[in-house]
Amino acid sequence: MIARLLAIFSALIVAAPAQADNAPQTADLDFLIGDWNVTRVNRPGQEGERTFTGSLTCEPALEGQYIRCVYYFERDDRGPIHDEVFFNYNSIYGTYESLWVSATWPIKNTMRAEPGQSPDAMTWTSEFLIENGVREYVRSFWNVSDAAGFSRRTDIRTSEYADGEWLHWMNEIVEPASSTDP
Repeated sequence: MIARLLAIFSALIVAAPAQADNAPQTADLDFLIGDWNVTRVNRPGQEGERTFTGSLTCEPALEGQYIRCVYYFERDDRGPIHDEVFFNYNSIYGTYESLWVSATWPIKNTMRAEPGQSPDAMTWTSEFLIENGVREYVRSFWNVSDAAGFSRRTDIRTSEYADGEWLHWMNEIVEPASSTDP
């Protein structure tokens, strides 16, 4: 009887690391790490469409608990776009998270993506207060095409029209920076 209990206990101990390896983790997002060229199109196909080209640099941060990404775009009509994002898997909340802060927009945004999604096709969502009591709802769809890069489509709507249609707000195409880029 004791030998049988020891055998079961030993089997559970051996199996535990294998289960942990399959658990969601920040490393699931390691495809972000590197230097990238970015084309960002705001309001695609709509009046007022604007296209920006810039860079994205992502690296491990805070002892590997996060991935820090820095977006940078020059603009002709005003100062540059400079966003910083921290990505991680939050095991307490059981969700992937990204915290977005921007030098050009005073609102911080925490987005979440549920585990169980493939890291190369994730949907991120958030909601936050923008001004005058109005909330903005955001959903962002990622598609990773392997080392060739990834894309992001972002749709928004506000609490003024919470049950209304989503506005296709932005597309991003992210490709590896070539060794000849400055």
